[in-house]
Amino acid sequence: MGKKDQSVVWNSNMQKYVSLKLRPNKLITEGFWGLIRNPNYLGELLIYGGFGLLAMHLLPMGILLLWIIAIWIPNMRMKDFSLSRYPGFEEYKSRTKLFLPY
Repeated sequence: MGKKDQSVVWNSNMQKYVSLKLRPNKLITEGFWGLIRNPNYLGELLIYGGFGLLAMHLLPMGILLLWIIAIWIPNMRMKDFSLSRYPGFEEYKSRTKLFLPY
């Protein structure tokens, strides 16, 4: 696991923890969350994708793709549905991406 891959996950977790401590029950719309709504999934994609590339075989990448389609995307959609109760979510959703920043 590369340091850069780990830092996305750890830093986004730290930002989320601090933001919710300072402003509980508020939508986080800055920092990592200013570009994408699911930075932890992006960090995990970098980690698991790196492992898959290291294996130099298509099977791990295929399994990762199936995992993203079957597990991650439905979870991201449910999270969006849950966050839709916060004021300003629709504007936030319109200016950010679900999973990949570009």
